[in-house]
Amino acid sequence: MRNVRVTFIVSPEKEREIEEALKQVEITAMVCMKARGHGAHPNFYSKDWSTEMMLFELFLPKEKLPILRETILTVCDVGGSIDGIFMTSEVSELFT
Repeated sequence: MRNVRVTFIVSPEKEREIEEALKQVEITAMVCMKARGHGAHPNFYSKDWSTEMMLFELFLPKEKLPILRETILTVCDVGGSIDGIFMTSEVSELFT
């Protein structure tokens, strides 16, 4: 069975919705953390110009990837004002 690693970043407002939706998907492992980065239009004169986002990293069987994509798309406002990033990569070894 081939596994994939899926990393995606969403706004903090979507964290609980995503976690609830992910309960419907067969996931091997998951990490969720608060991440900070620079927004598209930072204010260089501000004391704090970083943006808070939620970073999810999941490991799951490759055949479950379409279900995961659909689950995330139902929760996230794709093409809206709060876009996220979704990346996948193949896992050569997974020790569980």
